[in-house]
Amino acid sequence: MKVINLILLSIFFISQNSFAEYQTKTIRYKAKDINVEESWSFREDGTAQRFELRHGDAAKTSKQTPDSQRVEMSYLPENFCGGKGGNEQTFSKCKDNWIALNLKIPEDFPSTDYQGIVSTSKLYILQMKTTTSLPLWDLNLNKAGTELVMQLNDSKNKCVPIEVKKGIWNEIVVYSSIAVNDKNNYFRFWLNGKEVGCPNNQFPIVARKEAIQGTKSKGATVSWGLYRTSLTKYLLKHNKVIPQNMEKACPSKKWENKECAIKRPFDYEWQNKIPTIVLYFDKIYVDTEPPKGIALENFN
Repeated sequence: MKVINLILLSIFFISQNSFAEYQTKTIRYKAKDINVEESWSFREDGTAQRFELRHGDAAKTSKQTPDSQRVEMSYLPENFCGGKGGNEQTFSKCKDNWIALNLKIPEDFPSTDYQGIVSTSKLYILQMKTTTSLPLWDLNLNKAGTELVMQLNDSKNKCVPIEVKKGIWNEIVVYSSIAVNDKNNYFRFWLNGKEVGCPNNQFPIVARKEAIQGTKSKGATVSWGLYRTSLTKYLLKHNKVIPQNMEKACPSKKWENKECAIKRPFDYEWQNKIPTIVLYFDKIYVDTEPPKGIALENFN
């Protein structure tokens, strides 16, 4: 069965033409510490990568967190921007950061909305984070895989939501400056060559002391893949019968608290399960310069 799956995966990738024709390079990366254990959660064929999360994933691992599932890769720099690189992942001397990749969302990518109104499960697919674990920015996939939202500075500012097409390769390019002593820090984001508007192009890293401290000491790191949160919210909204005696992870021990979650949600039986999600990434690029051959609106 594994051989058949790998053959089908290879045929899938060979039959697809990437949107971008920019010049890529081989980059080193590693799997982040994740709370999944099955081999099907990540596969690679050439430069293309396939990520998958299912209901129940993380149920048997000691690293299961109260309200999330994660399978991600992380950029592993080697003497990047004068930093230490390797396992240290230090790029404290970086100023300009360029990330480019192709993203493919399957046609059957499921919705996690509740009655079409409330998003009950959040999905992060690309992040730049400081060593304090605060995201400088993160890219989220919403509305059954039809909308991308870029959030800045630990989700306190957002770019304009942009429609994304399923079933094709979409080119995503992100530029950000993390020079902590530079008042001209800013952020830009493109989808398929078109620049996406951001209300605050002044990259707001300077507003957070924790982020400044983190970037001064060890810089930031880039990760991509699937990071799904708010599992409790989804399960409670989509199931009329709630399991008894669930162990909670709540500051107040009351469900009314927005921070409340089921401590180990997959320890219990649910009639309506969290949908399986799959995403494909290709031609991942991380560097201090934009990739050669790329065409970007308003680029200067």
